[in-house]
Amino acid sequence: MGTSEVLFFLCGITLSLAVYFIVVVLKKSNTKNNAVIDELEEIKKSVSELQSQPTGANEVHHIDKNLDQTKDEFISFVSHELRAPMGAVKGLVSMMLKGDYGPTPERFRQPLAHVYVSAERQIRMINDILNISRFQSGRIRYTLLEFSLEQVTIQVVEEQQPVARQRRITLSVATGTDTKVQGDDIWVKQILDNVIGNAVKFTEEGSVTVTFRTRGDLAEVVVTDSGIGIDLKDQEKLFMKFQKLSGTLLQKTIGTGLGLYISREVSRKMGGDVRLERSDPGKGSTFVFSLPRAGSEIAAQTSSILEKQMLLSFNNSVGQQK
Repeated sequence: MGTSEVLFFLCGITLSLAVYFIVVVLKKSNTKNNAVIDELEEIKKSVSELQSQPTGANEVHHIDKNLDQTKDEFISFVSHELRAPMGAVKGLVSMMLKGDYGPTPERFRQPLAHVYVSAERQIRMINDILNISRFQSGRIRYTLLEFSLEQVTIQVVEEQQPVARQRRITLSVATGTDTKVQGDDIWVKQILDNVIGNAVKFTEEGSVTVTFRTRGDLAEVVVTDSGIGIDLKDQEKLFMKFQKLSGTLLQKTIGTGLGLYISREVSRKMGGDVRLERSDPGKGSTFVFSLPRAGSEIAAQTSSILEKQMLLSFNNSVGQQK
Protein backbone atom coordinates (compact mmCIF):
# COMPACT_ATOMS: atom_id res chain seq x y z
CA MET A 1 0.00 0.00 0.00
CA GLY A 2 1.47 3.37 -1.12
CA THR A 3 1.63 6.58 0.89
CA SER A 4 -1.40 8.05 -0.91
CA GLU A 5 -3.53 5.04 -0.11
CA VAL A 6 -2.45 5.11 3.54
CA LEU A 7 -3.39 8.79 3.89
CA PHE A 8 -6.72 8.19 2.17
CA PHE A 9 -7.37 5.34 4.58
CA LEU A 10 -6.48 7.59 7.53
CA CYS A 11 -8.86 10.28 6.26
CA GLY A 12 -11.58 7.67 6.28
CA ILE A 13 -10.69 6.67 9.83
CA THR A 14 -10.80 10.31 10.95
CA LEU A 15 -14.27 10.89 9.51
CA SER A 16 -15.49 7.55 10.86
CA LEU A 17 -14.24 8.47 14.32
CA ALA A 18 -16.05 11.78 14.09
CA VAL A 19 -19.33 10.04 13.28
CA TYR A 20 -18.69 7.45 15.99
CA PHE A 21 -18.02 10.11 18.64
CA ILE A 22 -21.18 11.99 17.73
CA VAL A 23 -23.32 8.83 17.84
CA VAL A 24 -21.85 7.83 21.21
CA VAL A 25 -22.41 11.31 22.56
CA LEU A 26 -26.02 11.35 21.42
CA LYS A 27 -26.70 7.93 22.95
CA LYS A 28 -24.95 8.83 26.18
CA SER A 29 -26.73 12.14 26.46
CA ASN A 30 -30.25 10.85 25.79
CA THR A 31 -30.98 9.93 29.40
CA LYS A 32 -29.59 13.13 30.89
CA ASN A 33 -31.11 15.28 28.15
CA ASN A 34 -34.52 13.72 28.79
CA ALA A 35 -34.17 14.37 32.50
CA VAL A 36 -33.23 18.00 31.88
CA ILE A 37 -36.08 18.47 29.41
CA ASP A 38 -38.54 16.89 31.87
CA GLU A 39 -37.31 19.28 34.55
CA LEU A 40 -37.72 22.23 32.20
CA GLU A 41 -41.27 21.13 31.44
CA GLU A 42 -42.06 20.85 35.14
CA ILE A 43 -40.71 24.34 35.79
CA LYS A 44 -42.61 25.69 32.78
CA LYS A 45 -45.79 24.13 34.15
CA SER A 46 -45.12 25.68 37.56
CA VAL A 47 -44.60 29.09 36.00
CA SER A 48 -47.90 28.78 34.12
CA GLU A 49 -49.70 27.88 37.34
CA LEU A 50 -48.15 30.87 39.10
CA GLN A 51 -49.29 33.18 36.33
CA SER A 52 -52.89 31.98 36.73
CA GLN A 53 -53.15 32.60 40.47
CA PRO A 54 -51.86 35.11 43.06
CA THR A 55 -48.43 34.07 44.31
CA GLY A 56 -45.88 35.48 46.71
CA ALA A 57 -42.76 37.16 45.39
CA ASN A 58 -40.51 34.60 47.11
CA GLU A 59 -42.14 31.71 45.25
CA VAL A 60 -41.78 33.47 41.89
CA HIS A 61 -38.12 34.18 42.65
CA HIS A 62 -37.60 30.50 43.53
CA ILE A 63 -39.11 29.36 40.22
CA ASP A 64 -37.04 31.87 38.22
CA LYS A 65 -33.91 30.73 40.00
CA ASN A 66 -34.62 27.07 39.25
CA LEU A 67 -35.31 27.87 35.60
CA ASP A 68 -32.03 29.80 35.25
CA GLN A 69 -30.08 27.01 36.94
CA THR A 70 -31.61 24.33 34.72
CA LYS A 71 -30.92 26.42 31.62
CA ASP A 72 -27.27 26.88 32.62
CA GLU A 73 -26.87 23.15 33.34
CA PHE A 74 -28.41 22.25 29.99
CA ILE A 75 -26.18 24.67 28.06
CA SER A 76 -23.09 23.47 29.92
CA PHE A 77 -23.88 19.79 29.32
CA VAL A 78 -24.72 20.13 25.63
CA SER A 79 -21.74 22.41 24.95
CA HIS A 80 -19.35 19.95 26.60
CA GLU A 81 -20.74 16.95 24.75
CA LEU A 82 -20.51 18.74 21.40
CA ARG A 83 -17.03 20.12 22.03
CA ALA A 84 -15.44 16.75 22.85
CA PRO A 85 -15.91 15.06 19.44
CA MET A 86 -15.02 18.26 17.57
CA GLY A 87 -11.81 18.48 19.59
CA ALA A 88 -10.95 14.90 18.64
CA VAL A 89 -11.52 15.62 14.94
CA LYS A 90 -9.41 18.79 15.11
CA GLY A 91 -6.57 16.98 16.89
CA LEU A 92 -6.45 14.04 14.45
CA VAL A 93 -6.55 16.27 11.38
CA SER A 94 -3.82 18.49 12.84
CA MET A 95 -1.58 15.45 13.31
CA MET A 96 -2.17 14.41 9.70
CA LEU A 97 -1.35 17.90 8.41
CA LYS A 98 1.85 17.98 10.48
CA GLY A 99 2.94 14.63 8.99
CA ASP A 100 2.74 12.60 12.20
CA TYR A 101 1.39 9.70 10.12
CA GLY A 102 3.91 10.23 7.32
CA PRO A 103 4.11 12.66 4.39
CA THR A 104 0.70 14.04 3.42
CA PRO A 105 0.04 14.12 -0.37
CA GLU A 106 -0.62 17.65 -1.62
CA ARG A 107 -4.09 16.77 -2.93
CA PHE A 108 -5.16 15.80 0.62
CA ARG A 109 -3.89 18.94 2.33
CA GLN A 110 -6.64 21.28 1.12
CA PRO A 111 -9.62 19.08 2.15
CA LEU A 112 -7.95 18.29 5.47
CA ALA A 113 -7.38 22.01 6.07
CA HIS A 114 -11.08 22.61 5.39
CA VAL A 115 -12.00 19.99 8.01
CA TYR A 116 -9.59 21.56 10.52
CA VAL A 117 -10.94 25.07 9.97
CA SER A 118 -14.55 23.91 10.27
CA ALA A 119 -13.81 22.03 13.51
CA GLU A 120 -11.94 25.06 14.91
CA ARG A 121 -14.87 27.35 14.06
CA GLN A 122 -17.41 25.06 15.73
CA ILE A 123 -15.27 24.70 18.87
CA ARG A 124 -14.92 28.48 19.15
CA MET A 125 -18.67 29.01 18.78
CA ILE A 126 -19.40 26.35 21.42
CA ASN A 127 -16.88 27.95 23.78
CA ASP A 128 -18.45 31.38 23.28
CA ILE A 129 -21.94 30.09 24.11
CA LEU A 130 -20.70 28.18 27.14
CA ASN A 131 -18.57 31.08 28.41
CA ILE A 132 -21.28 33.74 28.10
CA SER A 133 -23.64 31.51 30.10
CA ARG A 134 -21.01 31.07 32.82
CA PHE A 135 -20.08 34.74 32.80
CA GLN A 136 -23.65 36.00 33.15
CA SER A 137 -24.37 33.58 35.99
CA GLY A 138 -21.14 34.46 37.82
CA ARG A 139 -19.84 30.89 37.61
CA ILE A 140 -16.47 31.65 36.01
CA ARG A 141 -13.53 30.61 38.19
CA TYR A 142 -9.93 31.72 37.80
CA THR A 143 -6.84 29.75 38.78
CA LEU A 144 -4.02 32.30 38.79
CA LEU A 145 -0.60 30.92 37.95
CA GLU A 146 2.77 32.32 36.88
CA PHE A 147 3.88 31.21 33.41
CA SER A 148 5.67 32.29 30.23
CA LEU A 149 3.40 34.42 28.06
CA GLU A 150 5.65 33.76 25.08
CA GLN A 151 5.34 29.97 25.33
CA VAL A 152 1.52 30.03 25.52
CA THR A 153 1.37 32.45 22.59
CA ILE A 154 3.66 30.30 20.45
CA GLN A 155 1.40 27.31 21.10
CA VAL A 156 -1.67 29.26 19.94
CA VAL A 157 0.17 30.53 16.83
CA GLU A 158 1.13 26.96 15.91
CA GLU A 159 -2.50 25.87 16.24
CA GLN A 160 -3.59 28.72 13.95
CA GLN A 161 -1.05 27.91 11.23
CA PRO A 162 -3.33 25.51 9.26
CA VAL A 163 -5.95 28.27 9.01
CA ALA A 164 -3.32 30.80 7.91
CA ARG A 165 -1.93 28.42 5.28
CA GLN A 166 -5.41 27.78 3.92
CA ARG A 167 -5.93 31.54 3.55
CA ARG A 168 -2.43 31.88 2.04
CA ILE A 169 -1.25 34.47 4.54
CA THR A 170 1.90 34.56 6.66
CA LEU A 171 1.47 34.11 10.42
CA SER A 172 4.63 34.78 12.44
CA VAL A 173 5.61 35.36 16.07
CA ALA A 174 8.71 37.21 17.31
CA THR A 175 10.38 35.22 20.09
CA GLY A 176 13.09 36.07 22.59
CA THR A 177 11.17 37.84 25.37
CA ASP A 178 10.38 35.24 27.99
CA THR A 179 8.29 37.46 30.29
CA LYS A 180 6.52 35.76 33.19
CA VAL A 181 2.92 36.82 33.76
CA GLN A 182 0.15 36.03 36.21
CA GLY A 183 -3.15 34.70 34.91
CA ASP A 184 -5.33 31.68 34.29
CA ASP A 185 -3.40 29.90 31.53
CA ILE A 186 -6.53 28.21 30.14
CA TRP A 187 -8.35 31.52 29.81
CA VAL A 188 -5.23 33.21 28.44
CA LYS A 189 -5.01 30.61 25.70
CA GLN A 190 -8.68 31.15 24.78
CA ILE A 191 -8.21 34.92 24.63
CA LEU A 192 -5.10 34.62 22.46
CA ASP A 193 -6.90 32.13 20.23
CA ASN A 194 -9.71 34.62 19.76
CA VAL A 195 -7.54 37.69 19.10
CA ILE A 196 -5.03 35.92 16.82
CA GLY A 197 -7.79 33.89 15.17
CA ASN A 198 -9.73 37.04 14.34
CA ALA A 199 -6.63 38.61 12.78
CA VAL A 200 -6.17 35.56 10.55
CA LYS A 201 -9.87 35.33 9.73
CA PHE A 202 -10.18 38.96 8.64
CA THR A 203 -6.95 39.10 6.62
CA GLU A 204 -7.44 38.17 2.96
CA GLU A 205 -3.82 38.70 1.91
CA GLY A 206 -0.55 39.71 3.51
CA SER A 207 0.43 38.81 7.05
CA VAL A 208 -0.37 38.59 10.74
CA THR A 209 2.52 39.37 13.09
CA VAL A 210 2.60 38.68 16.84
CA THR A 211 5.12 40.55 19.00
CA PHE A 212 5.71 41.17 22.71
CA ARG A 213 6.43 44.25 24.81
CA THR A 214 6.20 45.48 28.41
CA ARG A 215 4.50 48.60 29.76
CA GLY A 216 5.03 49.20 33.46
CA ASP A 217 3.54 46.30 35.42
CA LEU A 218 1.94 44.86 32.29
CA ALA A 219 3.21 42.44 29.66
CA GLU A 220 1.55 42.82 26.26
CA VAL A 221 0.93 40.64 23.23
CA VAL A 222 0.62 42.83 20.12
CA VAL A 223 -1.23 41.32 17.14
CA THR A 224 -0.85 43.29 13.92
CA ASP A 225 -2.52 42.32 10.64
CA SER A 226 -2.72 43.65 7.09
CA GLY A 227 -6.42 42.83 6.93
CA ILE A 228 -9.58 44.72 6.06
CA GLY A 229 -9.44 47.14 8.99
CA ILE A 230 -12.41 48.54 10.90
CA ASP A 231 -14.37 51.70 10.18
CA LEU A 232 -14.25 54.33 12.91
CA LYS A 233 -18.03 54.16 13.36
CA ASP A 234 -17.79 50.42 14.01
CA GLN A 235 -14.87 50.47 16.43
CA GLU A 236 -17.05 51.30 19.43
CA LYS A 237 -19.14 48.17 18.72
CA LEU A 238 -16.15 45.82 18.78
CA PHE A 239 -16.46 44.80 22.41
CA MET A 240 -20.26 44.69 22.61
CA LYS A 241 -22.23 41.44 22.79
CA PHE A 242 -23.71 39.90 19.63
CA GLN A 243 -22.37 42.61 17.33
CA LYS A 244 -21.62 41.98 13.65
CA LEU A 245 -19.76 44.86 12.02
CA SER A 246 -20.35 46.28 8.54
CA GLY A 247 -18.30 45.20 5.53
CA THR A 248 -18.65 42.33 3.06
CA LEU A 249 -16.10 39.99 4.68
CA LEU A 250 -17.29 40.81 8.19
CA GLN A 251 -20.90 40.05 7.28
CA LYS A 252 -20.02 36.77 5.54
CA THR A 253 -17.92 35.48 8.43
CA ILE A 254 -19.69 33.05 10.75
CA GLY A 255 -19.49 33.78 14.47
CA THR A 256 -21.44 34.50 17.63
CA GLY A 257 -20.30 38.10 18.10
CA LEU A 258 -19.22 37.20 21.65
CA GLY A 259 -15.50 36.49 21.37
CA LEU A 260 -14.05 39.97 21.92
CA TYR A 261 -16.64 40.83 24.57
CA ILE A 262 -15.78 37.75 26.63
CA SER A 263 -12.03 38.17 26.02
CA ARG A 264 -12.02 41.75 27.29
CA GLU A 265 -14.21 41.06 30.33
CA VAL A 266 -12.15 38.02 31.39
CA SER A 267 -8.80 39.74 30.78
CA ARG A 268 -9.89 42.67 32.97
CA LYS A 269 -10.84 40.24 35.74
CA MET A 270 -7.25 38.96 35.58
CA GLY A 271 -5.83 42.51 35.84
CA GLY A 272 -5.19 43.01 32.11
CA ASP A 273 -7.14 44.15 29.08
CA VAL A 274 -7.88 43.59 25.39
CA ARG A 275 -8.00 46.76 23.31
CA LEU A 276 -7.83 48.02 19.76
CA GLU A 277 -4.66 50.09 19.40
CA ARG A 278 -5.24 51.24 15.84
CA SER A 279 -7.21 50.30 12.73
CA ASP A 280 -7.32 51.71 9.21
CA PRO A 281 -9.89 50.44 6.68
CA GLY A 282 -8.10 48.57 3.91
CA LYS A 283 -4.76 48.64 5.76
CA GLY A 284 -5.21 46.47 8.84
CA SER A 285 -5.49 46.57 12.61
CA THR A 286 -3.45 46.18 15.77
CA PHE A 287 -4.95 44.58 18.89
CA VAL A 288 -3.20 44.42 22.26
CA PHE A 289 -3.77 41.82 24.98
CA SER A 290 -2.17 42.59 28.35
CA LEU A 291 -1.63 40.74 31.63
CA PRO A 292 0.08 41.65 34.93
CA ARG A 293 3.73 40.73 35.12
CA ALA A 294 4.46 38.06 37.73
CA GLY A 295 5.29 39.59 41.11
CA SER A 296 3.99 43.05 40.19
CA GLU A 297 1.72 45.19 42.35
CA ILE A 298 -1.15 44.74 39.89
CA ALA A 299 -0.73 40.97 40.08
CA ALA A 300 -0.94 41.04 43.89
CA GLN A 301 -4.02 43.29 43.86
CA THR A 302 -5.78 41.13 41.27
CA SER A 303 -5.08 37.95 43.22
CA SER A 304 -6.49 39.51 46.42
CA ILE A 305 -9.66 40.76 44.67
CA LEU A 306 -10.38 37.41 43.01
CA GLU A 307 -9.86 35.53 46.27
CA LYS A 308 -12.39 37.78 48.03
CA GLN A 309 -14.88 37.39 45.16
CA MET A 310 -14.56 33.61 45.19
CA LEU A 311 -15.04 33.51 48.98
CA LEU A 312 -18.12 35.72 48.71
CA SER A 313 -19.54 33.56 45.93
CA PHE A 314 -18.93 30.42 48.01
CA ASN A 315 -20.64 31.92 51.07
CA ASN A 316 -23.63 32.98 48.96
CA SER A 317 -23.89 29.48 47.49
CA VAL A 318 -23.81 27.88 50.95
CA GLY A 319 -26.42 30.35 52.21
CA GLN A 320 -28.78 29.55 49.32
CA GLN A 321 -28.56 25.82 50.03
CA LYS A 322 -29.67 26.23 53.67
